Amino acid sequence: MRKNVLYIHTHDSGIYFQPYDIHIHTPNLDAFAKDAVCFDEAYCCSPTCSPSRASLLTGRYPHTNGMLGLGNRGFEIHDYGNHIVQRLNHEGYHTVLCGIQHEYGRYKDHQLGADKIGYQENITTSCSEYKDKDLVEWDAHNTDALCQWLKTERNEPFFVSMGFFSTHREYPDIDMSEEELRALHLPEFLKDTMEVRKDYAGHMRSVEMFDQNFGKIIHMLKETGHYDDTLIMFTTDHGVPYPFAKCTLFDSGIHVALIMRDPKAVVKGVHVKGLVSQIDVAPTICDLLGIEKDDGYHGKSFAKVFSNLHEEMDEAVFAEINFHTSYEPARCVRTKDYKLICYYGDYEKINRSNIDNSPTKQYYMEHGMLDKEKCMLALYDLAKDPLEQHNVIQEKEYQEVYQMMKQKLETWRKETGDMALPLTEDKWEKVWQVNQPACIDPKSKREEDFIQ
Repeated sequence: MRKNVLYIHTHDSGIYFQPYDIHIHTPNLDAFAKDAVCFDEAYCCSPTCSPSRASLLTGRYPHTNGMLGLGNRGFEIHDYGNHIVQRLNHEGYHTVLCGIQHEYGRYKDHQLGADKIGYQENITTSCSEYKDKDLVEWDAHNTDALCQWLKTERNEPFFVSMGFFSTHREYPDIDMSEEELRALHLPEFLKDTMEVRKDYAGHMRSVEMFDQNFGKIIHMLKETGHYDDTLIMFTTDHGVPYPFAKCTLFDSGIHVALIMRDPKAVVKGVHVKGLVSQIDVAPTICDLLGIEKDDGYHGKSFAKVFSNLHEEMDEAVFAEINFHTSYEPARCVRTKDYKLICYYGDYEKINRSNIDNSPTKQYYMEHGMLDKEKCMLALYDLAKDPLEQHNVIQEKEYQEVYQMMKQKLETWRKETGDMALPLTEDKWEKVWQVNQPACIDPKSKREEDFIQ
């Protein structure tokens, strides 16, 4: 019998889980990682929700699949027939949505999304009664729904997308003393202040609540006998929702967790150090299931890793930004040692609309972010500067590296049919909801804060 597929995904989580040597207590995910393959250098194709997920699930970059911005702001995949759900429908799989999808419309409108994408069954529970900070409770109800569904008998193999609201904002309430807050291990790229610590504590709580639900799902897979006939993949869409992370091309925006367990794998309980992109996931799933790959896939399969730990990985990975709440076209190429980031627009200030509202954002704005400018062209030596703080683009000793990285980026853009940048407004679709680049509040309802 063919393997089932369970795709488990969180929202805005980056690598902030225990298997990545992060000081967050996720014992269930950690136990799973010790029986799976943990990819330490996995990167998304775009540090914003819908474009990232659409790339993973179509095997095509946003500038090709059409998902240039958020589904809830009018952006769509050009052809939903390219979505892996529809490919698996044709292969005789029973496809099921449980929880969040972000490839069509608003993720709370789960039935609309399920229908458009092509899921045969939607077991997502109602979320109409929840405020945003309580949607972690929706996660718990969806977990229960999936566990109940796994108990049912079926003849065909299944593909289930289990989507969590965690760790999206708003975070659940926390009750921690100042002493407990001071004991937290903050991500290195964040400012160490009490405001930021309290904000991050909410993020940690959301991660921990996800891990409890993840443990329930793994337990039910084992109880029903599906643990050893199911390809299980856990990942997230992009980096954490803080300034200079989500919606940026720094590693804090594109470095993501990716942990996979193939029940037939020889290799388990290991950490793979080579570069891998989420663009490679769709062809990998096809190879692991023994089905033909789509000719339009941009990535390459890494399925051989599960039988040969020394399988060659990507030489370079690529990522892009187009729209989040406002337009901020950018591209990057990353190798093991270097990263080149290119912005193609003319807005040189930090784009605050593309930063989620939070106490951390408020602190940064009160301490100079309103006046800060971004590097429109930047080269980083990652071996010496892993936090990407020092732009070496003008330094003489890096000119050969710059030319090499520039050529890689230009070749990738040409081979994948990247558009002319920037994309002029006469090419924008009328349904796209786009904020002014100088807008501060991404949730603004003021007419003057929008371009269209």
